[in-house]
Amino acid sequence: MLFGSLLLSIFAQPIMDYTQNTAAQILAPERYIHAVLGGLADANH
Repeated sequence: MLFGSLLLSIFAQPIMDYTQNTAAQILAPERYIHAVLGGLADANH
């Protein structure tokens, strides 16, 4: 547990960047929808 705390302290910024990017993708799923559905997403709107 001490080792895990040390790693979180050392890699705090990369972990924060990763979680921020993940949250941004969850809140704005347009790029994911377009990647999965392609032109189908545009045809339905």
